[in-house]
Amino acid sequence: TISGATALTPTFGSPTKTNGGYTVSVTNYDSNYTWSYSVSAGSVSAGSPSGSTVLLTVTGLSSAASATITANTSRTGYNNGSGTVSGTAKTNQTISFTQPSAMTYGDADQSLTYSSDSSLSVTLTSNDTSICTIVSNKAHIVTTGTCSITASQSGDTTYNAATSVTRTFTISGATALTPTFGSPTKTNGGYTVSVTNYDSNYTWSYSVSA
Repeated sequence: TISGATALTPTFGSPTKTNGGYTVSVTNYDSNYTWSYSVSAGSVSAGSPSGSTVLLTVTGLSSAASATITANTSRTGYNNGSGTVSGTAKTNQTISFTQPSAMTYGDADQSLTYSSDSSLSVTLTSNDTSICTIVSNKAHIVTTGTCSITASQSGDTTYNAATSVTRTFTISGATALTPTFGSPTKTNGGYTVSVTNYDSNYTWSYSVSA
């Protein structure tokens, strides 16, 4: 009896999660063997060999879903070999961003309520810094108008990037300063009168009917 030589059993590196799948390397690739690959869910493709390494890519998985790759080897005179490796796709995350309240020019900075269900840090960005800015994660008024703020989270090795959430709110003008006057004093050809609530923070202009 002539028995087949020892099979080549595929070995693998550590899987790396991706959006909708994962990647993993075959670490003992040998071009003298015929290789085939299958996966329990989604689909798998093999990249070009680089020495004894081939990168396998799994796609088509849902959030946080797992799948097992089976790699088979065959060669004339050798027993068939088989090896498996399992990996998991990245998990989706969702941002919660509470609608900010309308503001009035002169208001103190408004605290903002936001988070991701991944517990990863969320970034706030003003979409028009001429209207409002973000100061210490609070909404800071620059001028009146519509303030637009976007909350985003870019993901990490476990979580996919979150869908960004944008909130808008109105910044209204503060209550007008209505000029008040003292009693007019008649003069030859006219009169004088005092503005009694002058404030240098305002620009003043004056006109007369005649």
